Amino acid sequence: MGIVEMNMIDFVRESILKSNKSIQEWADDLSISRQTIYDWLNKDVNIRQKNVYRIAKTLEKEILITNGVVKIDATKKKEETTEMDFTNRVIETLLDDKKRLLNKIEKLNTARTEVQYQPHPEAFNAVADGLENITKQWNWAFYHNSKPMSCSRDDTLRAINPALEKIIGWTEDELRGKSILDLVHKNDKEAVIQALSKVNRDLSVRVKKKNGNYCLMHVVAKEFGTNGMRYSIGLLTCVEKDCPDCDSEH
Repeated sequence: MGIVEMNMIDFVRESILKSNKSIQEWADDLSISRQTIYDWLNKDVNIRQKNVYRIAKTLEKEILITNGVVKIDATKKKEETTEMDFTNRVIETLLDDKKRLLNKIEKLNTARTEVQYQPHPEAFNAVADGLENITKQWNWAFYHNSKPMSCSRDDTLRAINPALEKIIGWTEDELRGKSILDLVHKNDKEAVIQALSKVNRDLSVRVKKKNGNYCLMHVVAKEFGTNGMRYSIGLLTCVEKDCPDCDSEH
């Protein structure tokens, strides 16, 4: 493939999101705050060249920066990443933020008890910031991702990203609240029902597009959740050769 070029912020975003490190691990490795990394992922900000080189070094990538453009040696063999690895990485990042938020909430509850439920603006602001950061991380990892993804709760669709919208023709608003079973071929429903009973799911099913056609898709999903709320994030890939109306790569 030779040399690949991209601007610095795109290189940083892709490197962080495709790595197996959490946001906190990146912050520790680079000796910067988590908020700085969230800004890189979600805002149009400038980033210092030294940080770009440090990220590349951490990932053992050989790069050269010229006039703000990162040149990457793409002839180096990349570590193979499976679809389940990718799905797990997204979930682990979100759960990592959730754990930190729960710790802040616990501190807030303790503080309120100690002062007989008097307001504690600092603790409240910490929780608010935690919620904002989780939202930012979710929006980037899910909605800005080039891979077709879905999110469901208790087997009901809650969200799909633009990459999946493009393949199946449905919009997120049209599918939100619908059962997963409503979108699969009748002959595949039994297999889907069995898969939904598992934490890790890996199967191929025919998914109904808005135009009425069916697309054979490989689905890799993982369930997670607490307090009786079952969520799952799925990665969907079209595997049907010459699939009608499908522009995805096979």
